[in-house]
Amino acid sequence: MTKGDQSRTRYQCANCKSMQVRWRLRCPSCGKDYTLQVTLEAAARVRSSMMLLADFKPLSDDRIYTGFGPWDRLTSGMKRGFTYLLGGQKGIGKSTLTLQLASSIPNKEVSLVTSAEEQISSVGDRSVRTGVFEREIRDRRVYVQQTSCTEDLFRAIDLCRPNFFVIDSMQKFMSKSSSIGGTFGSSSQLKYLVDGIRERADKMKAVALIIGQVRADGQIAGPNMIQHDVDAVIRLTKDSRHPGVVRGIAIKNRGGPTDLWQTMVMTETGLEDPSSDEQGVRVSDQLAQDAKVVPSSRFMAKLNDRERQRSAKRQDEEPVEEFDDADELRRDVYDPNADEEFVDDD
Repeated sequence: MTKGDQSRTRYQCANCKSMQVRWRLRCPSCGKDYTLQVTLEAAARVRSSMMLLADFKPLSDDRIYTGFGPWDRLTSGMKRGFTYLLGGQKGIGKSTLTLQLASSIPNKEVSLVTSAEEQISSVGDRSVRTGVFEREIRDRRVYVQQTSCTEDLFRAIDLCRPNFFVIDSMQKFMSKSSSIGGTFGSSSQLKYLVDGIRERADKMKAVALIIGQVRADGQIAGPNMIQHDVDAVIRLTKDSRHPGVVRGIAIKNRGGPTDLWQTMVMTETGLEDPSSDEQGVRVSDQLAQDAKVVPSSRFMAKLNDRERQRSAKRQDEEPVEEFDDADELRRDVYDPNADEEFVDDD
């Protein structure tokens, strides 16, 4: 606050709304104690909301990288204070992915996974299958909550103050407040939920990841204003030609690029990165089982190069027979001077 703004500082009573030039213990108008609060005039408030773009200082540590390649490339690193919306078909692996991400947050930061669809025992069984449970025995930094009450979700976030929290899924939450109308999945309920999540993520400089169900047409269920309010929208789709292959794309991302497809593979231990060296050979064989050419992807260059080398090697080992059309034509034309032996069957 500049000196010019300080000269325009006023104090407003929270009880009677009267304005005072200087702070007092007791409001002269209503007589209440400790009710005067600092306020600024309109001009000073507008000046405090502006800055020169050249004065902006980018932060080098305002993004969270999980170490899971496809997700980090989709989000360009999750930006602190952002709210992400993740949509996908039923059973595609959204809950599995978010659980893996929650346990992969670096620097011993705290995560919270709130599920309205599954019991804590189901989430625990998934953590054992994906290997998350083994890491949590050592790190102990992922909290799991089961509730469908929006207010209980807000209280858990305020209590744990996590650096990364997951809401699974937004259509299954409902407020107990009588002032919020509608039922599960209604516009008023979703708006109340998303606004509360965005406010807490921005205030705590945390990352919020909201899971949303999709309709039959592939679009995320709910009003379009939800996708406008969040900072990024990521959609997962199944590859119909290759079972177990999941592809993701960011259709909106205020913190990075969009329209870049990423490939993941669902295995017995969760979603894996096919571009990693230890998984490359196995995934290459899986993708090439039905098609002889590996699908093009800028994040699967190693697999594509390996397939091209295999094709070139097969061509070298199998020489192609060359045919001369002129020779075929000469053999088909009758030559009267040729010495031929005729056999008389009579």
